[in-house]
Amino acid sequence: MRAYLIASVRIKDPQKWGEYTEGAKELIEGCGGSVLVFDKQPTVLVGDFPYSVQVILKFPSQDILQTWFNSDAYKLLVPVRDEGADVLFIAAH
Repeated sequence: MRAYLIASVRIKDPQKWGEYTEGAKELIEGCGGSVLVFDKQPTVLVGDFPYSVQVILKFPSQDILQTWFNSDAYKLLVPVRDEGADVLFIAAH
């Protein structure tokens, strides 16, 4: 069953965020994942949304999503991600 990672992002440092997204995209694609949505101006229909970017990633399975997220290669990107943005990640399937 496919799995999705929904990311809400508030960018702090565009240069660091760009560095993170380049590295993350390569890792995502390397495990069969893909970017479905990368919206820099999401439309909020109800409620408060303190983020500036909405991202939805698709993975072949929940196991592959977890493997990607917990991989040593991704862990190397985490400090860059955290310097570049505040993020909220939600895994859904």
